[in-house]
Amino acid sequence: MSKLGIYLKKEDFKRDTKDLLKIVCSMFFGSTSAIVDSIVKFIPTAREGTAKKVQQYYTGQENKDFMTAISKCDEKETLIINVVKLYNKPSCLSFDAFGRVISGTISKRQSVKILGENYSLEDEEDMAIKTVTNLWIYQGRYRVEVDSVSAGNWVLIEGIDQSITKVSLYLNSLTP
Repeated sequence: MSKLGIYLKKEDFKRDTKDLLKIVCSMFFGSTSAIVDSIVKFIPTAREGTAKKVQQYYTGQENKDFMTAISKCDEKETLIINVVKLYNKPSCLSFDAFGRVISGTISKRQSVKILGENYSLEDEEDMAIKTVTNLWIYQGRYRVEVDSVSAGNWVLIEGIDQSITKVSLYLNSLTP
């Protein structure tokens, strides 16, 4: 650390490892307020980001009421989740689906309709009904188990992987 110009006081060495690391990092990187300010200024809120995603990527029927409803990122609207990645389980026998809740709220033991890439109202062949067995908030290498996740959040879903191909898709709730 002396080569980097970081010198600590004797009382700093008595601190907890986490606190000591914070001190060293702040001396090396300086204030983190610039990063936080940039995030606040340039990264859209969940509501702004959802409206933009729906406008850019929604390919279903042009139903203005439905598009407006899901663009609001409201937890009381129809459940729509954009699944973007499948993570394998440690056993490598199944996957958990990772996606963003565009609108609505997903809960454990909820039945959902999984709409594939070729789904349409006229031809419902590319669709499956599955039950959500577990939900997690994925934080780095940790999974925090939760009972429900509302609009604007990312979620890891167990129990729906068998009907998902490796493309982005949307989930739609069967139960209100």
